[in-house]
Amino acid sequence: MSDKPRSQVLFENACTSNATLSTYSGLLGQFLKWIHKDHESLLLLPDDQMNIVLEDYLMFMKKRYPKSTAKTHLAAITKFLIINDRMVNSKKLAMFLPEESKRGGERAITTKEVQRMLSITGTKRAKAIIHLFSATGSRPEALCNLKIKHMGQMPDDCKSLILYANSTHELVTFLHQEASHAIDEYFDERTKRGEYLKGESYVIGRETFIVNVNKPRPV
Repeated sequence: MSDKPRSQVLFENACTSNATLSTYSGLLGQFLKWIHKDHESLLLLPDDQMNIVLEDYLMFMKKRYPKSTAKTHLAAITKFLIINDRMVNSKKLAMFLPEESKRGGERAITTKEVQRMLSITGTKRAKAIIHLFSATGSRPEALCNLKIKHMGQMPDDCKSLILYANSTHELVTFLHQEASHAIDEYFDERTKRGEYLKGESYVIGRETFIVNVNKPRPV
């Protein structure tokens, strides 16, 4: 039997991926801390008080976060409430979200800018991260959960990567020679420091690690 309350167990099982679970659990925890309640005591609030708490929290976030961030916070909270059979007026709550801000990224980063980043970074780990992002264009969570077993050797010193492995978002992408060499150098450095790399090891390791750790953790 789990020591967690059933409401939390239902919430965690309703999250479709480990990345979603990690994000939503953290955001729900922030909300519970803000209102000074735990999972069970939140569900004991009557409907009118629940609405006030949600409205106040959205107004609090409106002054601090862009719309996309506030929406993710709200999604985590409403998932917990809905999975525990509490009614949520999502249409009303959406009215409290901040206005859409102008999106960044008006242009793609240039090769020259990537080269400058590589020239001023001082660690093989940072170089590997820059090369991974540059070569794949993936989201941070895709690389955080990437394991060595999801990497394959290709001709001409290139590598294949399986992002979001074993999920509905699974995607195969590739690393060119320069990026592949940066990864190899980073792996070599970790091995020389005493880390035992295996299939379950993460491609991007934590900055500090326990030698021969039995349960590798993502960044």
